[in-house]
Amino acid sequence: VRYEWKRDPKDEPYIVMSMTDKAQEIIQSYEKATGRTPKIYNTPGTPGKIMTKNEGAPVDLENYRSILGKLLFYGTKIAPECSFANGQLARHMQNPGEEHWKALERMIGYIKGKEKHELIIRKPHNLRIVSYGDSSYGDCKDTRRSSSGDFHTLGGALVSWRSQRLKMVCLSSTEAEYVTMTEMAKEQRFLQMLMEELTGKLEKGMIYGDNEAAMYLSKNKHVSARTKHIDIRAHYIRDHISESRAIIKAERSEMNFSDILTKNTSVSIFKRLSKAILRGFQGDEDKFI
Repeated sequence: VRYEWKRDPKDEPYIVMSMTDKAQEIIQSYEKATGRTPKIYNTPGTPGKIMTKNEGAPVDLENYRSILGKLLFYGTKIAPECSFANGQLARHMQNPGEEHWKALERMIGYIKGKEKHELIIRKPHNLRIVSYGDSSYGDCKDTRRSSSGDFHTLGGALVSWRSQRLKMVCLSSTEAEYVTMTEMAKEQRFLQMLMEELTGKLEKGMIYGDNEAAMYLSKNKHVSARTKHIDIRAHYIRDHISESRAIIKAERSEMNFSDILTKNTSVSIFKRLSKAILRGFQGDEDKFI
């Protein structure tokens, strides 16, 4: 990863991260394996598309895994907006088919189309952990599990992100969002403990979500026929909120940065959210203070 220190017009320092050489290596690996030049795409995944498992024989398994390994390394370093599409590809690394190779080509076409693929890390405004989370209910057609994703920032500086399939089958969108919030709270608590050990101070965190029912459950010990089955482990979020380690706040779905970690969104939504993330949330400082 290449790091470059710069300053914005307000003389605030920030770091620019890039991996141009790695991007070229990925593109060349694909061209060598397939003999094709990838087309350029605006998004890493086809909007609205969810891949299913291949029922036939695997297609060029060795090259698929090799290229995917490079993509996963690239994505975990400087391309958070590619996390969901990469996760989709990784779910089928045991038996990739033609559909998965097409999706792989689209991912590489997205990287190829980025003239400058850079991730900006700005100077934190404070030591507060602010988290955004979202869930896509039952989107995996093979397992009927839900996808979840979250971003965690330190005073506006991106410090971690995650896009994964939940380990259980949820029976409602509320449950899926609620379990996702618990996973967010666990990661946020770890970051808080780390900062408390380094600074001696505990800053109250902020959790943003877009499901009103899940947010209500996190603040109230309400039990009904639709929620009494939820595993006790998922209620960790309640303690996190009740013990004043964080407050929870609603955010409109179209303004929830983690939306692109749970689904292949439309081109317009993807461009708006990914631009905000990659530029270090410049212009959105009020959400982190």
